[in-house]
Amino acid sequence: MATLKVMQPIESPVCLLHSRSPEQIKAQLAQVGVIYEHRSALGLDSLSADDAVRAAAQLAIDGVGRGESGWKLEVSRVAIDASSCEQQSETETDRARYLAEHFHEEDEVWIFVRGRCVFYVRDADTVYVVLCEKGDCIRIPAFMKHWFDMGASPEYCGLRLYRTCPGFVGTFTGNEFSNRFPLLEEIENPAADTSAQ
Repeated sequence: MATLKVMQPIESPVCLLHSRSPEQIKAQLAQVGVIYEHRSALGLDSLSADDAVRAAAQLAIDGVGRGESGWKLEVSRVAIDASSCEQQSETETDRARYLAEHFHEEDEVWIFVRGRCVFYVRDADTVYVVLCEKGDCIRIPAFMKHWFDMGASPEYCGLRLYRTCPGFVGTFTGNEFSNRFPLLEEIENPAADTSAQ
């Protein structure tokens, strides 16, 4: 189940709200046009076949997709072999790219099957830090500035919905303040998170 931190200002962020309530998270994100749903009965794990992931996630798609047609689906699986220097290097490169603020020209929709990832959604001077886990579904509107952290040793499985842009196609803003916000590891370990309340 998701965790939400509402933080501001950009220059020196502090946590104004910390919640694990799905209803409160949904209401807070809705204020800035982000759709959030939690579906506890997906019945999937990281070993489920891609077709099973797509079929079981249909009920979640109905929530974040709002019954709209035209969605295409791709299953994204990331699991890093810690003994592989090449994989570790690729992961560090990918992580740095995703941690840079960007936006997409169409809505970004994710349904998580396993593992954890963090979305940072910026609305003016406020950043909504959303830790997503199994059963969490999030839809970030087109052109909304955000960034993403999959952690230093990512291991997750999710379903991404798109219309015309498979894979990662983003426009970077050049803003460099993402390092002022807690990373995945800091959110997972509250003792290391200086923004925790």
